[in-house]
Amino acid sequence: MMHGEDPSPSKSLARNPFDDEDDATSLSASLDPPTAAVPSTRTMSSMPSRNTKTISELRRSRGALIGGHNPNELRPSTLQNDEEISVTMSQHNDLESCAPADNGMASGGPSLRSVDSDRHAFLSASSKSSSSSGSSGSTPIQSLASSVKSKAASITSSFRTPSMTFKSPSYRNQTSNRGMSSSVSKMRYGTNLSPHADEYDDQPNRRKLIVVGLVVLSVVLIGAIIAVAVAIFGGSNEAANDKGRSSSSSSALAREQALDKILERVTSAKTLVDPISPQAKARDWLLYDDTLWMHPAHAIPGERVLQRYILVALYFATGGQTTWTDNNWLVSDECKNENGKAWTGLMCNDNEQVLAIAFDYLGLNGNLPSELGYLLTLENLIVNDEKITGTIPTTFGYLKNLRQMGLYRNLLTGTVPVEIGRMTKLTYINLQDNRLEGTFPSQVGSLTGLKTLVLTHNKLFGTIPFDSLANTQIQYLGLSFNSFSGTFPSSISRLSSLEYLYMENNKLRGTLPAEIAGASQLKSIDLDRNEFIGTLPVKALSELNNLQYLSLAKNNFTGGFLLNETMPMDSIVTLNIAGNRLGGTLPDFSYMAGLVNLYIQENQFSGLVVDNFSSLERLEILFMSANKLQGTIPSTLSSNTALRGLYLSANALYGSIPSSLCTMTSLEALFLDENELTGTIPDCIGDLGGLRQLYLFENQLTGQVPSSLGQLTRIDEIGLEHNNLNGTVSSDVCQAVNDMGVELWADCGGSVPEVSCSCCNVCCPGAGACEARR
Repeated sequence: MMHGEDPSPSKSLARNPFDDEDDATSLSASLDPPTAAVPSTRTMSSMPSRNTKTISELRRSRGALIGGHNPNELRPSTLQNDEEISVTMSQHNDLESCAPADNGMASGGPSLRSVDSDRHAFLSASSKSSSSSGSSGSTPIQSLASSVKSKAASITSSFRTPSMTFKSPSYRNQTSNRGMSSSVSKMRYGTNLSPHADEYDDQPNRRKLIVVGLVVLSVVLIGAIIAVAVAIFGGSNEAANDKGRSSSSSSALAREQALDKILERVTSAKTLVDPISPQAKARDWLLYDDTLWMHPAHAIPGERVLQRYILVALYFATGGQTTWTDNNWLVSDECKNENGKAWTGLMCNDNEQVLAIAFDYLGLNGNLPSELGYLLTLENLIVNDEKITGTIPTTFGYLKNLRQMGLYRNLLTGTVPVEIGRMTKLTYINLQDNRLEGTFPSQVGSLTGLKTLVLTHNKLFGTIPFDSLANTQIQYLGLSFNSFSGTFPSSISRLSSLEYLYMENNKLRGTLPAEIAGASQLKSIDLDRNEFIGTLPVKALSELNNLQYLSLAKNNFTGGFLLNETMPMDSIVTLNIAGNRLGGTLPDFSYMAGLVNLYIQENQFSGLVVDNFSSLERLEILFMSANKLQGTIPSTLSSNTALRGLYLSANALYGSIPSSLCTMTSLEALFLDENELTGTIPDCIGDLGGLRQLYLFENQLTGQVPSSLGQLTRIDEIGLEHNNLNGTVSSDVCQAVNDMGVELWADCGGSVPEVSCSCCNVCCPGAGACEARR
């Protein structure tokens, strides 16, 4: 439904003009009207005696619905709104997504993509740091240690003891060289000792032993140096690894703490750690799964972090993982992904701030999180035809920029929060088709720019504060199907901008005040099914020069409906005053020159059906059943060539069916039942190629059923029972009945049928109940 669309009288609501509370099925009304539904074929088990009037009313009701001639189908129903955004789901994917600013953020911070790069760089460095100690590659310290060891090995090799035979040293030298190599010890205890050995070549041997001792000492010293170097530099490397791991852990902890500090602005700490809460799930997603890896230390504004968190909390709170249909949520940037699209149902500005959330039939199931009230840049919030439960969050009072709020066709309970009065930029509120209770939210009087308020189909009660509404710019007021009570206040005159007033199916009482003329912009009024009494203020209504639709059906209005040259109602397109106690002679409807649809059935109008319709060139529906009209059917009705439905049932009309009716080729429904008509059924009836319902039952018609009825190629129902017809229904008629599934009633029942019919669905005897045949 386009909120900016102009209203059209052709917009409709499916409702049966005859549907008493105990009678035919009542079809619900809504601001987006469904097509008039065709009730299922009536079963005989649920059918009362055909001779009772109830069944006649039911048949007429059903016929009216099948014909599509329902008065509320003609009610202007498009909401008035001059907002820029469309909220139909079919356009959500075409909403203009935001492009990030050159610097990525409105505040001049880095873009989210640069943050993502930082994240990978950080993870890469951390990974290298944590893995270096187990790596096969050498660090500079390890290279140094390796070099020292290699050098020591080289020196040791160059000073290795040569392979030679030593003379046994003196005992003094043996004791002084204790601790030498095993080869030296072996020589010391050799058996070829001579008493002159210490004197034989003693100096060269001593020098050799000194050299060997120095070599050994050098090796020991070099080993010690190497051990110290490895201990010092190797330990430093391990410390570096530990420091890297500690730094990584500290960074993650710092990020978590910084993130929690931001989230706790809108969500309690207890809720954030509750594992089953959608808020905790959103927090965990931001910490561990978010590909953008938002880090407050990277100059990401807290408002941007909150925006992403609130949206993710909404996702988890409304079944995003389980019940949502195709969507692209939790992928990339919420305002612009790699394809330039925002998340399904979102619209952003150039600063990557969410301006609109619009969901239609996406599969939402759950509560609206209170955090949604902190999405402070939001201007449009539309959630249509989902399964949203719970209450409307009071935090919505913080949405100071919100212009449109449509939470309609959901399962919301509780009251309309008083905080709604703080949302001072609201121009459009639609909460219809929920389970809201309580009184009318008088706080809407603070919304000076409000143009549309729809609370239809809820459980609201109490009086309607028209005085408060006078402070607004209200154009569309929909309060239907609630339990509002009290009288219709004279302060209606203060609503100078009001164009559409829908308050049917409430408990309003009293009279309709003449002050209604003060609401001079009114185009459409529906006050059906209330408890109004008194006479109609026809003069005041005639002063509403813009009025196109007037429906006051199913009340207790009395008196007449006087129209004359001083009180014309030329602008009226649809007039529905059915189901009251209005009487007197028929009004002179020629003073309603623009009339297209007229519903005055179930009243007490009497007298002749005068010829005051021929001037109504646009007339399509003439519904005058169940009155006290007398006389013959005027042949001049044939001049109304646009007529699609002629309903004259349950009056006291007599005479024959004028053959001039056969020239009304636009006719779809002809209801002449329950009168005192005589004569035969005109054979030319077969010329009405568009006819769908033909009801002639309960008259005094004679003759045979004309075979020309078989030429009615669009016919759905034919009612001929309880007349004086005779003969056999022709094979042409039966072939049409069988081919098209027509419901045909006739006097083909009883022990001696008046009509022989092999294709009739229902056969009625001269008296008693009718019987289904097939």
